[in-house]
Amino acid sequence: MKWNDEGLLLATKPYGENSQIVEVFTSRHGRHLGMVKGMSLKKNIAIFQPGTQLNLTWSARLNEHLGIFTLDPIKIRASELIRDKLRLSGFNSMVSLILKTLPERESVNEFYKKTILLLDSNENNQNWVRLYLIWELFLLQELGYGLDLSKCVVTGTQQDLIYVSPKSGRAVSKGAGENWKNKLLRLPTFLNYKESICSDSFGGIVDGFELTGYFLTKLFRNSLDIESLPKARARFFASINN
Repeated sequence: MKWNDEGLLLATKPYGENSQIVEVFTSRHGRHLGMVKGMSLKKNIAIFQPGTQLNLTWSARLNEHLGIFTLDPIKIRASELIRDKLRLSGFNSMVSLILKTLPERESVNEFYKKTILLLDSNENNQNWVRLYLIWELFLLQELGYGLDLSKCVVTGTQQDLIYVSPKSGRAVSKGAGENWKNKLLRLPTFLNYKESICSDSFGGIVDGFELTGYFLTKLFRNSLDIESLPKARARFFASINN
């Protein structure tokens, strides 16, 4: 068995003196484990940092085997991420969610592309956090928990959408939700694409984290039997909320 693909390095684990067990998020083969032989972490530390984008060749006698990776770096992001604490925190949150939620060896090509686009975004910090929250919406959609934020679930209107039903995951307009607003989640306008992603403030970001966090927690509990979100995601939210 053999295939070639592009992937994002998620995690590494030393194996012996000159080998590594690596976990990557690939374009056509999803989340995938494999061994890299003959490359010590000490001599190749830049390559083996999470966030490195790689050209990969995987081979094994049988498909169910761990297999061997050969790799070449496309883009090394370690120094770029270290310089920006907020983006590093957001990246760690992304990795933790990918590791916990995406099934192994299942193609999620479009979601992979969205992940790389987010990592390569040159938006300023405020806008990058908004783009990260949109990425969490894409993740929910990929996992079957997509939200319908296009129109009001009660009236069908596309105007004044400021709430989301925690039960259905569908938008609710200001008028339709007035009597139940204490039980509804708030919908930032940038998450239903009614407002430009560009803004000079962090307005609505906390509401966005609480919205996506609610449905991610629901996913974790109902589908993964995990009570809480990864600590890295909680730390990222805390860094925004403080």
